[in-house]
Amino acid sequence: MGCAGSTPKVDGTPPVLLDASPPCFLLALFLSSAQVLGSEMNCSQELQLARKNSKKLKKPKPWKHTQEITPAQLTQMCDEFWDTAPHYGGQKEIWDALRAAAEADLPLAQTIVDSAGIIVSNSDMTLCYDERGAKYELPKYVLSEPTNLIRDG
Repeated sequence: MGCAGSTPKVDGTPPVLLDASPPCFLLALFLSSAQVLGSEMNCSQELQLARKNSKKLKKPKPWKHTQEITPAQLTQMCDEFWDTAPHYGGQKEIWDALRAAAEADLPLAQTIVDSAGIIVSNSDMTLCYDERGAKYELPKYVLSEPTNLIRDG
């Protein structure tokens, strides 16, 4: 029995998922319905498919904060987010990897998320999952500077 494998009923009604444990549920999100409902895959096979469907990182799109802020204010916001994020769920190691990736250049960030087994749902890293299905949402301000950042000078 696979994580998201299915067994058709004898009377011809649609198949039913056999196991919806968190990692398998997450993996099902990344697979097409034909792959999920028509296969007898195991978790490791589905994890490989989810990783394959994980998005490649891209530079975040420009964005504007609700009000102009200084670099010091932005830094304070980022520090507060990273200090409190692990308390809302997920693994500390994944949060640490996400922080390192958010603060790195694009090629290194890609290497970090790949090495940590992070599944990137949004290519700008605003939505990621770990292999166990925990969801990690990152605000734009930890990934890039707003266009209305007040510059000294």
